[in-house]
Amino acid sequence: MHLLFIADNKTARECKNKGFGQSCSVVFMNALPTAYDGVDAVFYLLPEEKLPVDLHALSKFSCLVLVNAVCTTLAGLPTNVVRINGWRGFINRPIVEVSAWANQTIRLRKVLNAIGWKYRLVADLPGFITARIVATIVNEAYWAKGQNVANRADIDTAMQLGTNYPYGPFAWAKTIGKKEIASLLATMALNDKRYQPSFLLLTDSNY
Repeated sequence: MHLLFIADNKTARECKNKGFGQSCSVVFMNALPTAYDGVDAVFYLLPEEKLPVDLHALSKFSCLVLVNAVCTTLAGLPTNVVRINGWRGFINRPIVEVSAWANQTIRLRKVLNAIGWKYRLVADLPGFITARIVATIVNEAYWAKGQNVANRADIDTAMQLGTNYPYGPFAWAKTIGKKEIASLLATMALNDKRYQPSFLLLTDSNY
């Protein structure tokens, strides 16, 4: 199976660390090419803010296209495109989260089984499951920091020891990117104001 990955250097390294099935031939590029033939699937894992610019070109592929679309639901995507949680730090996890059109689930299973990535089909909601949880935790941590409840290091340590999370909320923010987290929170806040991004998350010059 021939796969094309469109990813920045950090995400490309994460994908390589996760590994690929022996039957897969993988090419990495840091931008979408104007033409690319003979590919069985495309993984578009650039930051989601770049997706609107490339979406028309992605719709022209006859193969399955998996895009990093944490905020964007299927309603905003072409029918050859499925969603994958491509946030930094989320690809190289035991299970990746995906949402797909019903008529694409067979092709999706074929691609991800060939690549050797375990996955879970989840509801087509902004944030999937894990990103919603992590974004909410990060937001609460920034609210707490803004109210001087504790410092960053203590909040990170408390979350790691108390919940056995691999990172504390501020470490998650540094890995994922505050812009990505704030964008998801703002999207979720359209239907529930409890998700409103904290002022400190939006304005803090630190990570």
